[in-house]
Amino acid sequence: ALLEARRLQKEHGIKLTPIARNIFLSAITRAGRHAKGVDPERREQLLPLAQDMWNEVETAKDADTFNAGLGAALNVCTVSKEPAALEWALELWKWANSTGFKLDDKKYCNYVMVLEAHQQHDQVNALLPKFRKHFSNPFLGAVLDYAGMQHNWQRGEELWDAIVNELGMEPTVIHYSA
Repeated sequence: ALLEARRLQKEHGIKLTPIARNIFLSAITRAGRHAKGVDPERREQLLPLAQDMWNEVETAKDADTFNAGLGAALNVCTVSKEPAALEWALELWKWANSTGFKLDDKKYCNYVMVLEAHQQHDQVNALLPKFRKHFSNPFLGAVLDYAGMQHNWQRGEELWDAIVNELGMEPTVIHYSA
């Protein structure tokens, strides 16, 4: 349905707003998932669709729409395992930091999640202390989940040690029992 809506939008020359782009990026990311993770066939389509939409729509004029769009694009990069997704995330991050918009806390978490999903562990380890003030309990759960999805308990232990023991984030009961 999303691809059909996109086809009709392009066919009829309908110009989309940044908010519509953000919704589309979020929707295609969610559509790429199924009950047991990410559908590999759909995952391959995510990045080209997202980049095409991103390039077509003008930049947001306000910080909230800007942050929502950046987050949606970074989430696409997290779900897509393509090397080009990591490259795009790095480009987006560099660009976002040059725009003058204040990035909200969630964007720092989104960026670290992209790096962790693409197994850029050294970069994640270097950014954890720098971004510590932006982290939240949902971030701790999500980043640990990536180590679990990769069946990498050693990485999970490293992340726990860095975030909880070194940086002092207070885990919740859910974190202990996960």
